[in-house]
Amino acid sequence: MRAVREGKGRLMPPLHPRAPVLFLDIDGVLNSRDCWERLRGSRHKIDREKVALLNEVVAATGCRIVVSSTWREMKRCRGILRDYGFKGRFCRDWRTPPTNYSAADPVAVMRGSEIEDWLSRNGRPPFAIVDDDSDMLPEQLPRFVQTSFEHGLTREHADRLIALLGPLHPNAARADALANGHAGRTENTANGCEFFGKRAANIRGRNRNCRRAEAPAGNHRPDNRSSSSRRT
Repeated sequence: MRAVREGKGRLMPPLHPRAPVLFLDIDGVLNSRDCWERLRGSRHKIDREKVALLNEVVAATGCRIVVSSTWREMKRCRGILRDYGFKGRFCRDWRTPPTNYSAADPVAVMRGSEIEDWLSRNGRPPFAIVDDDSDMLPEQLPRFVQTSFEHGLTREHADRLIALLGPLHPNAARADALANGHAGRTENTANGCEFFGKRAANIRGRNRNCRRAEAPAGNHRPDNRSSSSRRT
């Protein structure tokens, strides 16, 4: 896989082909109508409970984050997410390209086109998209989980993302088919939720078992590295 260039021709190492990527929207995902009402006087309206769900997705799948939200244009976007409790890692190329609002082709201003641009420059790793809008390309719909501004990210959405981003599974094709069937909806059907919930629970349980097997004998000491030592 070839390296990619960013900014002023700076050569960047390619993303590992097996590292899954989550394209993250923020408004309508990490906040909701209730959050906006509760935090009316706050500068940044982010719900820490939604961030905790996002952390669960990252912990269960090992995915890296690419910000596809318009928040990506804020200078401290990643720092703000850290301030509200995000513990995962960002890709080196951590945001999708800026929207070309002057383009004559309306497809060029679709979020799905921005995501496709990023994928074409970064070796097309496995991915999922979480967003409260639906302007994705048709081929992206099987990997798309749609939230709503009314509720933001929920447990059902998190389970679907874990199922899509988790380790390969005999039922992976079925997961994609179910995700495609639910694309464009705000809520999941009972059968879809049950399947994704079971698969996500299996992945979380498998990860816990691996950590227990790898843990050294004796007393376990927590990782006391300060947040300032983490890379964003």
